[in-house]
Amino acid sequence: MMNKNTLKLILIVPMIFLIVAPLYKFPYGLYILLRLIVFASSACMIYFSFKDTKELNVTVLIFGFIALLFNPFFPVHFPREVWMVLDFVTAFIYGYTFYKIKSV
Repeated sequence: MMNKNTLKLILIVPMIFLIVAPLYKFPYGLYILLRLIVFASSACMIYFSFKDTKELNVTVLIFGFIALLFNPFFPVHFPREVWMVLDFVTAFIYGYTFYKIKSV
């Protein structure tokens, strides 16, 4: 498994972006950066979770869905109001995962 502190960093950075992004109106480039960060961190979580368990588990499925939703290559388009909800829900998932790693 990867270093615990590195895993926490992989979770905390996107979580902060996901909380701040819907609160203010930013240039579109920042939202593309948000997609890249969330996609990359989700891919890391999928890789390390699958590497540890060698099976398809809840973490792989949830972060797989997040990676598909936030992928920068084939963007999913929703109205701003829907993205606000998705950002906060995704931030909660990242925070919950961070808490679970911290308590282990």
